[in-house]
Amino acid sequence: MSALTMDSVLSLTRKVAQARADAVPCRASDSDVWFADEQADIDAAQRLCGRCPVRSECLEGALARQEPWGVWGGELFVSGRLVAQRKPKGRPRKDAKQVERLAQQRQAERLAALQ
Repeated sequence: MSALTMDSVLSLTRKVAQARADAVPCRASDSDVWFADEQADIDAAQRLCGRCPVRSECLEGALARQEPWGVWGGELFVSGRLVAQRKPKGRPRKDAKQVERLAQQRQAERLAALQ
């Protein structure tokens, strides 16, 4: 394991084991929601992550493993990269640059809150 040490894996494992199954949303919810294509489903997964007791450890592990896809620790991964929000299909919005800046700002705030 590269950036993720055995101690941090054991620590995460203990935290998940100590948390009740219904307190860890990814264990109690349909797994499809964490790997959805629709923005509404992605938003729902991110909201569920908001109350997870192991959110920061989950995100740290996903970054270390370079997860290719899905919502991990409340953040969206697409093609192995952390993205502010999924780009919709079709023609871009007229205010797409402003929307992207706001999404990146929200993502930076969420990452700062986890640290």
